[in-house]
Amino acid sequence: MASVSNNTSAKERTKEPAVKGTRQILRKVVRDMLQDAVMVGLLATFPFMLLVGAGSLVMATSAVKESRREMIGSILVDVGLLGANAIHCFLILPITILRIWRMKY
Repeated sequence: MASVSNNTSAKERTKEPAVKGTRQILRKVVRDMLQDAVMVGLLATFPFMLLVGAGSLVMATSAVKESRREMIGSILVDVGLLGANAIHCFLILPITILRIWRMKY
């Protein structure tokens, strides 16, 4: 029996499959999360939360009270809150309530 020599060290052989395994695990976790409607709803609320943050910054940088800039910031905050709450009320809450109801009964 002749031993076959391998030019790669044991450390290099074990490092590469771990990276590929980590990528596959991460890919599977992301795919499973995106198949869940609640997670998609939470991801859809993210742009609305950015609008709330942007509106708050616009209102905070307004030099004069009741100026157009402050009104625009207020509208951005209102639109962001309205959109996020609409997604929560019409998508996330009904799905969550149905899931809980199916589990108990």
